[in-house]
Amino acid sequence: MSLESVTEIVRRAIGEDCGLKKRIKFVFEKGAVHVDGVAVPNVVSNDGEKEADLTLGMSLENFERIMAREISGKKVMLTGQMKIRGDVRITLQLDRILKLT
Repeated sequence: MSLESVTEIVRRAIGEDCGLKKRIKFVFEKGAVHVDGVAVPNVVSNDGEKEADLTLGMSLENFERIMAREISGKKVMLTGQMKIRGDVRITLQLDRILKLT
C-alpha cells in the first residue's frame, strides 16, 4: 500500500468533523499522514513537519492490517511494533475516529 492510499483511507475515515479536536500524526517509513482534528472541516495531509498532540510510528503494512481489521492497534502497540509519543489518551478514541468499531 502506498502513502497516498493510506492518506485517502484516513481522509475518508475522518470525514468533515471527527469530533476529536486534536492533531494526530502517523509516521511511516515512506512519509507521514497528519490529521488536524482542530480545524473544521478536518484536514488530512502528508505534512510530517506539523506538530501533533499524538504521534504514532509504525509500518505501512501494520497500518493497513489495522484498517482492514486483521490485527488490533493495541496488539501492534503491545508487541512494540508501534511507537507512541504524546497524549496517549487520544489512542483510546482512535477506533471510533477511524471507524474500526
